[in-house]
Amino acid sequence: MSVEKNKLRAQMRAVRAGMQQPDVLAAQAAMHGVELVTTLGAHIIAVYYPIENELSPVPLAERLRANGITVALPVVAHRGSSMIFRMWDIPHNLQQGPFGTMEPFSSAREVIPDAILVPLLAFDAQGGRLGYGGGYYDKTIAALREHGHEPVRIGFGYAQQQQPRVPMHAHDARLHYVVTHEGVIKMHETHT
Repeated sequence: MSVEKNKLRAQMRAVRAGMQQPDVLAAQAAMHGVELVTTLGAHIIAVYYPIENELSPVPLAERLRANGITVALPVVAHRGSSMIFRMWDIPHNLQQGPFGTMEPFSSAREVIPDAILVPLLAFDAQGGRLGYGGGYYDKTIAALREHGHEPVRIGFGYAQQQQPRVPMHAHDARLHYVVTHEGVIKMHETHT
């Protein structure tokens, strides 16, 4: 399965790199994302800071914060560990983190999100998600579950990243929704 995943990762990186007008598409996705988060009633949402041609959630984060929703970013303490989330004072107070990411300073308050915006390389209609292979989001979601938290998992990406099927392992956390520049997709299966 890892060969299949790596092949799909390479294909999807090329798709993302070829997307035209990513700023326009990010603004369109932000409109759909605000509507979803508002409908869900989430008070704290974790987003990500974009790397490698990812669809940028920064416009969404700015709109959410303007609507009184607390926005946080993930922080990786150690390679292979689960992440924590710290409040993000958009657009300030970020520092370089591992793996080319940006993260809040350690002085930013740690929060537990109601919803997590998850970056992806590919997704399918059953909530399958292909990430970069580090397992950080899966480990983090499992750790939150162990402490009685079940955040809504929202994939965020281009509509062109949807695939008929994404290879999944038993421990992979499925998405509840995916937000793209074309709209919100509710997943067919979300029981893992």
